[in-house]
This record gives sequence, C-alpha cells and structure tokens, in this order.
Amino acid sequence: GTTSDALVGQIDLAASLAKLTGVSIPKGACGDSRDALPALLGSDPVGRPHLIHEAKQLALRVGKWKYVPKAKVREQLGPWIATQIDEPGALFDLSETLAERQNQADTDPAQLEKVRALHAKVLVHPDQPQLIGQ
Repeated sequence: GTTSDALVGQIDLAASLAKLTGVSIPKGACGDSRDALPALLGSDPVGRPHLIHEAKQLALRVGKWKYVPKAKVREQLGPWIATQIDEPGALFDLSETLAERQNQADTDPAQLEKVRALHAKVLVHPDQPQLIGQ
C-alpha cells in the first residue's frame, strides 16, 4: 500500500466512478465533480488545487493548509460541538495534525493572507481556476 498527498474530495467520486465505468453523466448533473482517477490511482501527486469544505461556513483546503473564516462552526461530526472562529479566521497545517487543534493564523500571517485571498476569489468564481489564477 502507498499513501498520497493528492487533494481529492468525495464530490469527485461521481465523475471519477463515471469515468472508470464508462458511464456518461447527464449534462448539468454533478457540476462540481471532477475526474480524480489520476490522483486516486497514483499518477497525479497533486489532485485538486483547492477544495471547499462546509461546516456551516465555507472553509478552504489548499495543499496542506485549511482556512476557516470567522463563523460559528461545527467542531466535529456528532456529538455536535460548536466552536466560534474569530477574525481573521483559523489556519491549520494539516500535515502536522488532522485534528485542527493548532491555529497558525498568528504564527504564519503571510500564509493566512495568501489563503484568505484565494478563499475570497473561490467564493466569487467557484470551479473556474482560470479566473482565480490556478
């Protein structure tokens, strides 16, 4: 077995499984899904350039980073624990811990601003990498 740092989301399963099985997805269906087979099969080490997460607020995953903007968010899936994220938001390095316990917004302000700027662009132009510089 091998592991990969490629970024894929469950949203990509529809397009990926359709491609794998040779099934056509109807026009207008699964618009956010991308074929992630190269990442899933190991030939693409990157996968998506970014991925939106929803936890009552739209968070952004890009590479090893996850940015969560100011909001009251769910901390985990059941039991439902609410956590308040204050300005400027929270920044987590998921290569250090997947538990999202160490907010790095104060210790890495340059990375925080970079991810915040991308988050703002993605919200305006979802799934249009040519419009957000990716």
